Amino acid sequence: MFIMPNNSVTYRFTVIRVLIASFLCLVMTTPLPAQSSSSADEKVPSPGLSYRLSNQDVLLPISSAEWRLPDRWSFTMRYVHEYDISRKPMARRDNFTITCSPGTAGVRVGLGYQAIFNQLSGQSFLTFLEARAVAMRTWGHPYSAPTNSSFLGGEIRCAFFIIFNLGVGYYVPVRSSSSNDEPLFGFHIGLGI
Repeated sequence: MFIMPNNSVTYRFTVIRVLIASFLCLVMTTPLPAQSSSSADEKVPSPGLSYRLSNQDVLLPISSAEWRLPDRWSFTMRYVHEYDISRKPMARRDNFTITCSPGTAGVRVGLGYQAIFNQLSGQSFLTFLEARAVAMRTWGHPYSAPTNSSFLGGEIRCAFFIIFNLGVGYYVPVRSSSSNDEPLFGFHIGLGI
């Protein structure tokens, strides 16, 4: 059940922040003119809810829905730069990622390294591992963290079967606006990658 905050102005600002964060993530992941695909790059069809920007760049507008500590419910938008352009089955693929995760009590923006492991001969079992540096801002009513605080930290995430994901993180306050701003641990569980 979704409970509206007592102050409707606070709710409006939260919605505006989520929309701005979503827009900025889409703008940040637009390829630069210098990165435009050459004649050697052929467009590869995009499966499902992904948009292939070039032969090596993919945008996933919604790659996962998650429940996180401390920023509660969120969804993640993801830009992936694939280092290997071959489409042959491989035991491991390495990627660079930019993520933006707006949520009900905060937003996270991250830069990371992602490895995709294919354990079986086909595409039936994939494991995603990701390590990323994260900037996080809380608002509203975060769980176990002060509101309107900024944090920097690191996260390690894992996704199985491209369906279920979980992760842990450690966050340090950027600047202490009150004595309550202390380093904190977080975790998340969700659906997607």
